[in-house]
Amino acid sequence: MVKNNCIDCMYSELTESSMMINDLMEVNSNIVYAKCNHLNSPFYDEIVNGEQTCRLFLDTSKYFLRKDRKDKLDEINKNGRKL
Repeated sequence: MVKNNCIDCMYSELTESSMMINDLMEVNSNIVYAKCNHLNSPFYDEIVNGEQTCRLFLDTSKYFLRKDRKDKLDEINKNGRKL
């Protein structure tokens, strides 16, 4: 299985159809399916699995960590200029 895969991407989501596929494929429980919602992805609006990934992969947890860090740095810079 690919380390960074479409299932772990920030733009993937479970939909009714992907959950139905997951239920039907329960026998092979190590593969999960979701829908890609990234407008620029080659997999946009398709059902993807944990064995697919594209160059637009974005890790959700890393994204929010970076965003939080940037917001804190921006706040520090903004407060530092006021002094």
